[in-house]
Amino acid sequence: MLSETDAVISSHSSSSCLIGGDFNVELDRSDDISTVVNNFNHNNQLLRCDVLFPVTDRLIFYNESLQCDGMIDYFLTLHPNDTIAFNIVHQDINVSDHHLTMTVCDYFDNMSKSVPVTGHQGHQRPTRYIIST
Repeated sequence: MLSETDAVISSHSSSSCLIGGDFNVELDRSDDISTVVNNFNHNNQLLRCDVLFPVTDRLIFYNESLQCDGMIDYFLTLHPNDTIAFNIVHQDINVSDHHLTMTVCDYFDNMSKSVPVTGHQGHQRPTRYIIST
């Protein structure tokens, strides 16, 4: 999976990249799998949104019957300046064993004429996306 993701990032090196989902590993631990994933992130200059935007309650995964919990869902960004926010959403009713993670980011479409140019400096206005897993 990491080699395919690396190939996509390499073939689109001039593009923004936001990767999110259930990684099934706690990246703050020191074990073989977290080391491989952390090295991948470092080599591709991917930054964790939960580190860029620290949250108080970092527990995303919880399983009452197994008595375990942890942080295994992540968003990684290649462009932290385009990433506006990150949070873990605790819903009153949730049938999953994961809380939602949410990232807000800006997207600048330099190829499209549909994004109007605004401001006295001629900067394009970004499209803002809210993405959750």
